Amino acid sequence: MNDIYEELCKNLDKNEQKILSETIAVTETANKLSFNFFAMGIRELIRVYLDRNSNDEEIKKCIWYKEFNYDENSINKITRQQRMAYLICGGLSIENIKNELKIDINKYTQSLNNIINKLSKYIHINEVKCEKNNDTVQETLLIFLEFINDINEFRNEFRNVYLNFINDIIKEELMNKNIDEIDILATHYENVIFDLEELEIDNIDSEFVYFNASGEVSVIHQYGSDHDNRMDNGLRINSSYPVTCKLKLNVEEAFVNDEYNIELENLLVDTSSFYE
Repeated sequence: MNDIYEELCKNLDKNEQKILSETIAVTETANKLSFNFFAMGIRELIRVYLDRNSNDEEIKKCIWYKEFNYDENSINKITRQQRMAYLICGGLSIENIKNELKIDINKYTQSLNNIINKLSKYIHINEVKCEKNNDTVQETLLIFLEFINDINEFRNEFRNVYLNFINDIIKEELMNKNIDEIDILATHYENVIFDLEELEIDNIDSEFVYFNASGEVSVIHQYGSDHDNRMDNGLRINSSYPVTCKLKLNVEEAFVNDEYNIELENLLVDTSSFYE
C-alpha cells in the first residue's frame, strides 16, 4: 500500500497529501463505519483534486460551458463532468474535437465518472457491508490512482491526436514568419524549411493553446542583390540552425479551415555555427 500512497502523493499538493494521510488514518479507528468514512473521504479528495486543477472562472469562459452537460437549474455551479472536460481539452470546442478529431470527450468523462462510482459500494452504509482490511483500503486507493492516471492518459491521447492535426499547419505558419536572428546574417534569406523534431502542447486554457517546439530551420542566405548573383558577383549559401520557440493559438481558431493566426511568443535561433 505504501507504493500506491507514494504514487498518489506525486500528483497531489501538500494540502491534498495531508487530507489523504488523515483519511487513511480513519481506517485505524475502532468505529465500525470507519471504512465507509474512509471511502467517503477519498471521493471528497477527488473533488478537491478536480477543484484545484480546474479554475471556475476559466471553465465559465470556455466555448462549450453552456452546451456541455449544462444544468439550467444550477447556472453558477460547475459540474464534475465540466471539470474533467477542462482538464482534458481546456477551452477547445468539444463539438469540433468530435467532428474534426473523431474524439468524444463525453466518453472520456463518462469513463472517469464510472471510476468514481466504484466508490459507491463502499460509501453507502445501507448497501453491502465492507470489511475493513488492507485489501479493501488498497483497492479504494487504487480507484483514486486509476482516476488520476486515466485523466492524464485521456489528456495525452487527445493532445497527440491534435498535434498530428496541427503539426503541418504550425510548420507552414513558422515558414511565413520573419526571423530577425537570421535576417541580419545576409542581404536576405529564402527557402525557409522548419524541421520540427519536437512539438508539444504546454497548456490549454479557456483562450489559448500553448505550444513548445524545437528542431532545425534551414535557409538559403543570399549576399548581394538578385542582379549581383546573376552576374556571379553575389553569393548564396545553404545553412541550418537549431531553433526553439513558444507559440500560442486562440481556441476559437484551433480548427479553422482557411487561416490560422498562430502567435509566435518566443523564438530562439542558435546562429553560432554561422560564425565558426
